[in-house]
Amino acid sequence: MMETRPENRRQYTEIALHACEQGDELVQNLLDLYQLEAGESAIIPEPFDLQECLRRIEDSFQVRTRDYQQILTIDLPQVLPPMVTDGVTLRRILVELLNNACKYTASQGEVILKVRESGEEEEVHKLCFTLRNPSEIPAEALPRIFEKFYRVPGGDRAKRGGTGLGLALVHKLVQQLGGSIWVESQDGWTTFFLELPCVMEG
Repeated sequence: MMETRPENRRQYTEIALHACEQGDELVQNLLDLYQLEAGESAIIPEPFDLQECLRRIEDSFQVRTRDYQQILTIDLPQVLPPMVTDGVTLRRILVELLNNACKYTASQGEVILKVRESGEEEEVHKLCFTLRNPSEIPAEALPRIFEKFYRVPGGDRAKRGGTGLGLALVHKLVQQLGGSIWVESQDGWTTFFLELPCVMEG
């Protein structure tokens, strides 16, 4: 009987672990989407420190961006308005969007997250997030980008995988927070635009 080499065993183990992780993620995302669509997911508005949240997110992405040889830039004003929102939901939205951007960014590419407050003339103060990464989505794919299980054909060139539910989940979560999200893609860049009220209604 032929013995499996140690390096092959490690490779098979890594493949199996990755498949298990993707399976767990798929099940969890499906459950979350079902609850959102059924109106069974509760939100808890409370004072939220966005700057501290983004600092922790940036720290958590350091290993990933180093492994992918990418650059992550988070551009924040010195002072942000107070937020009252569901912090767990907002953090998940930002992490999902950053995961997606990193997945479709080539080595040496830069992922840029910028946060700004809307103009004072607005009746409802909002925070505006823009997330840019150096990749381009075909125009015909843009209207379907938030559909469940939809993947841009040929988009995942690095074969990093995914469930096809991340952006569908983000879209539902943004609606739950009373915000809006859309995407534009041209000239080699894709930009997600996210607007959220500084104070959401409970």
